[in-house]
Amino acid sequence: MNNPGRHAGTPRRKVRMMYTARFFSTQLGRASLASIGAMVVLCCFALTQQVNSVPTVMASSAAITGELA
Repeated sequence: MNNPGRHAGTPRRKVRMMYTARFFSTQLGRASLASIGAMVVLCCFALTQQVNSVPTVMASSAAITGELA
């Protein structure tokens, strides 16, 4: 990996977990949960609207009579 801040032979930093209970107890964590929840609700709503819709056939007069060239 190309990491210019890391010199050869130095140990890697320990990667800390971001999504922990401590993160979700902060204001940013609660906002992210609200955002995720809103996206789930929006996707479920959009999918139910597509499932419940009845497809309609839109026929134009050009399609019925044939396109005149």
